[in-house]
Amino acid sequence: MTLSYDGQRWMKTLWTLVVLVVVLVATASAGHKCKYERQGKWSECENGKQTVTKVKQEGSDQSCPQKKVKTRMCVAGEKCKYEKNDWSECNEATNLQTRTMTLKTGSSRCSPVKSITRKCKKACKYQKGNWSECDPMTKKMTRTLTLVKGSDQCPPSKTRQRRCRKRKSSRKACKYNRGPWSQCDPVTNKMQRTMTLKRGDRDACDPIKKVTRQCRRRAALTAARIHTKCKYEFADWQQCDLRTNTMTRIMNLVQGDPEKCAPTKELKRKCRKPCKFRKGSWSACHPTTHLMTRMDTLIKGDKKFCSNKRQITKKCKKGKRKCQYDIGEWSDCNTTTNKRTRVKKLKKGDLKVCKPEIAMTKSCSRPNGKERCFFGKWGEYLPCMNGVMTKTRELIQGGTECERKAVKTKACS
Repeated sequence: MTLSYDGQRWMKTLWTLVVLVVVLVATASAGHKCKYERQGKWSECENGKQTVTKVKQEGSDQSCPQKKVKTRMCVAGEKCKYEKNDWSECNEATNLQTRTMTLKTGSSRCSPVKSITRKCKKACKYQKGNWSECDPMTKKMTRTLTLVKGSDQCPPSKTRQRRCRKRKSSRKACKYNRGPWSQCDPVTNKMQRTMTLKRGDRDACDPIKKVTRQCRRRAALTAARIHTKCKYEFADWQQCDLRTNTMTRIMNLVQGDPEKCAPTKELKRKCRKPCKFRKGSWSACHPTTHLMTRMDTLIKGDKKFCSNKRQITKKCKKGKRKCQYDIGEWSDCNTTTNKRTRVKKLKKGDLKVCKPEIAMTKSCSRPNGKERCFFGKWGEYLPCMNGVMTKTRELIQGGTECERKAVKTKACS
């Protein structure tokens, strides 16, 4: 059989492609002729890394190096193998058992001895009895557990209780035809509808039921508007209150049921034309009333609503009464009144405003009967030590609870 010219040409092209593929595969595999085998074990972990030496296998390319060092990161958990000993006897106080494990194989980083703790296994086995009938008084069921296997320390019997389960009723459910809701009663704000028995045991189910519920908000408002028509007469707006900048109007009942309608109503709103004043200076604090006054003058506003001047009064600030006192020491506890007293004498301040002496009294004991803490004056801060400054005061009365309140510390500045 002879091929045509085109067939011979096609066969030559095919053989050429096959030869090229074989050459490419041989060239690619030539670079991977370096094969090694591991010599020895991985080294100890140093600086987070381990090394191992690999030796060239026979048949590898001559261009490959004879030895090669491979590096890897240390394994997080080293393989430490232990020999397990028997579990100890159960500790009755803690209900725990302990087992000691001795190092079998592993590096020097492995702990030579390890101990494991676990809860003791149940040494007492019981046989469960049947549940009793439900007790109607306690609504609970009871059953007894009898000892089958265990030591002398196990109780011979145990009692368990649980709540009674709700049994499903064997009788058929009662189904009803629902009637329409009645109109909302404005007095009780409730609606009602009648339900007629559709299916169920007539001896167990009610033939007719009535259901009541609260009216919805919209229904209640509609009913109130229909049944309670309250009409009011508006009075004139009163003068503007300068302190709150509001005006008030009274509404009097003209038509409607007095039991359902309020006899009067009060409306408030902001003044249409506010009054602006220039603020005056505050007077000195009055020694008796402890009040200060200020007179403001009208700058802008309608004189029909605004007065030419307004007077404002307020309490004196504590800072305005500059009274400084020397605090005395606490007296001994009075056995009759069970109280201690100390006197504060005026050190600096106006005698017209400040009292020359103020007496303070405190009960020697708390309401629970324990001693109350009494202290002397604070001393000065001691020199800085370890970054902290400390000052103390004398503890006159009180136990260990009061001692910590007799010391104050702060950071050195």
